[in-house]
This record gives sequence, C-alpha cells and structure tokens, in this order.
Amino acid sequence: MKVHIKSRVILFLLTLGLLITTNRCAKDPCYDTISPQYEVGIRFEITVLDSDGDPVEGQWIQIELQKKHCKGDLGTLFNPEGQTGSNGIYNPAITYSFKMNNTLDVLNLKITAPGAGAATESFDYNGLLQYSGSVYTFRKSFVRD
Repeated sequence: MKVHIKSRVILFLLTLGLLITTNRCAKDPCYDTISPQYEVGIRFEITVLDSDGDPVEGQWIQIELQKKHCKGDLGTLFNPEGQTGSNGIYNPAITYSFKMNNTLDVLNLKITAPGAGAATESFDYNGLLQYSGSVYTFRKSFVRD
C-alpha cells in the first residue's frame, strides 16, 4: 500500500511540474514589450521628376501601408493610388491613423512609381513616438528616365 501511495505522489508531482513548465512556455511573447499606447497619423508626399529636374505630371503612384503587430500578424492593408499633378507631386488628401502600443509594432510602407522606381520603409514604435498625437508626412522623390 505504501509503494502504491508513493507512486501516486510521484506521478502527481511530475504532472504538476509539467503543467507549470507548459504554462511558462505559453506566455504571450508580446507581454514584455507592451508600452504606453499612442496614435500617429501618416500622410504622403511623393514627387516624381524627370532627368532634367522638371515635374512629371500623370505619373502613377501605388502605396501599400500596413501595420505588423508584435506577434507578426498583419493589420489592414491600405493601398492608395493615384497620379502626380502638374507639380509632379502625389499627396492623397487622407491621413492614415495607427495605434502603436508595443515596442515590436512596425508600420511597413512600400511605394511604387512604375518607370521611376520603388521604395520600402519600416517605422517602429520608437521611431514614430516623436509624432505621438500628430501627423508624420513621409516624403519621397523619384527621378524618371
């Protein structure tokens, strides 16, 4: 009888140890990087010039803007597109707003100007913190051959 009780106690302790270990492994990977939440607006001003430095009117511009959350899942993909005006500038009249609340949050941006080039940028929590409660205007210039 004593051996049977001893076996049950050992089995119980092993099971308890396994549960504790499993619980530690299941910890949210974003927990340690939570930071005060802030909101930031993003606007764009994309300029396309020809090789002589003159504005290119009618250049098609495509933008992709998406938040990557700390766990790696992606937020809504915003993809404004349009043409440059007579001044060679494309600046959509909309501000895209994002809430940042983790130091591992990132905003990914891709701009394509067919025939003139492409650019990608990533903005992390700390990089955008200075624009908390306000608007950051991303400016990029391309030269079209």
